[in-house]
Amino acid sequence: MSLNKLAGTPEAVQLFIDLGAEPLGRYTVGLIELLIAILYLIPRLVWLGSIVGFFTMIGALLSHTKLGIELNGDGGATFIMGVIVFLSSIVILILRKQQMPFLNKPIN
Repeated sequence: MSLNKLAGTPEAVQLFIDLGAEPLGRYTVGLIELLIAILYLIPRLVWLGSIVGFFTMIGALLSHTKLGIELNGDGGATFIMGVIVFLSSIVILILRKQQMPFLNKPIN
C-alpha cells in the first residue's frame, strides 16, 4: 500500500484529496508505511515497527470516520485491511514485549 501512495496511484491521490491532505499527507503516510515494512524486516526492531504500525492504523481507521467504511467501491476492503493490521500490531507487540528496551530496564 505504501508504494501506491508514493507512486501516486489515482486511488491514493483521491483518498488524500478527500481527506484534505494531498500531496503532503500521502507522501508522509507512504514513507511511514515503508518505514514500518523495513522495521519488520529487522528482527530486533519488529517491536518498533509494530508500535509505529499500531499508531498509523489508529489514524487510518479514524480517517474512515470522515470517509466511510467503503472507499471507491471497495466493499470495505481497505477498512478491513486496516483492522487486520491494527490487530496484528497488537499481537506482535504482545509476542515481542521482551524485546522492548523500555520494558526491560530495572527500576531503581
